[in-house]
Amino acid sequence: MNWLLLFTSIILETCKNAFSNKFSKEKLKCASDIYKFNMILYIGSFVFFIFFGNKNVSGYTLILSLLFAFVSAAAQHFYLKALNEGSFAFTAFVQGCNLVIPTIYGAFFLGERLTFLKICAVIILTFSTALALDVKSEKIKTKCLIFALFSMIFTGFVGILQTVHQLSEHKEELIGFLFYSFLFSVVMNFALWRIEEKKKPSELKLDKSSVTLAVFSGIFIGAVNIINLYLAGVMPKTVFYPVVNGGLIIMTLLSAVIFFHERLNKKQVLGLTAGIIAMCVLSI
Repeated sequence: MNWLLLFTSIILETCKNAFSNKFSKEKLKCASDIYKFNMILYIGSFVFFIFFGNKNVSGYTLILSLLFAFVSAAAQHFYLKALNEGSFAFTAFVQGCNLVIPTIYGAFFLGERLTFLKICAVIILTFSTALALDVKSEKIKTKCLIFALFSMIFTGFVGILQTVHQLSEHKEELIGFLFYSFLFSVVMNFALWRIEEKKKPSELKLDKSSVTLAVFSGIFIGAVNIINLYLAGVMPKTVFYPVVNGGLIIMTLLSAVIFFHERLNKKQVLGLTAGIIAMCVLSI
């Protein structure tokens, strides 16, 4: 069941990233556009959790949800900026390397066993995704790299906060934790949007296309966070984070092949094969 949930999480996250890429390439013009889009996105996530159970939380969970809201919003902000500057494939690869942060945290701070075989698998997974996405052939913009690196770092801390909460005595407050996290995210992005509006008004029109992209992205984020927060508490971090992030990158490539009929070169086929093998090793 855990592996089925993990696969579902990867599928939903891939869809969310595809929507974000479409928005950043077609509609993103300035910073206020990002905050406006993200505000609607997190409203979608917030409303998603209204229909779930108990929202009562402890002070511990409330403080952690505020931190979670900050790092989640920052990760999404820099991800959109990176997509606006460069390719979907390269941005997905750099952000996907965030798997190293919670994996190291699990090994050194939680005492999880990280065997030599798994260390090799993580290294192979990282290099295989670079091959699969043919990163070397990309014309990389400095801004894209910087924004993608910031997104990677903040996404890594999202994983650490998920783990911290689910290993605490307040882990049963999962729904309330996410409910308040997305409420804080809505407030943060609304405030930043209004500040940026004074500098340069948003050019993002709230048409059917923009709202649909944002709302569905928000719903997918909500579902992904429920699944990932649960799995972060029941699966070893040295397995969960490498597989979920490596799987996301590989699924990004597969979706390009299946749905957009992009052809793979020999390096990409090699990278895809090696990545799948590495994830199988990590699951042992």
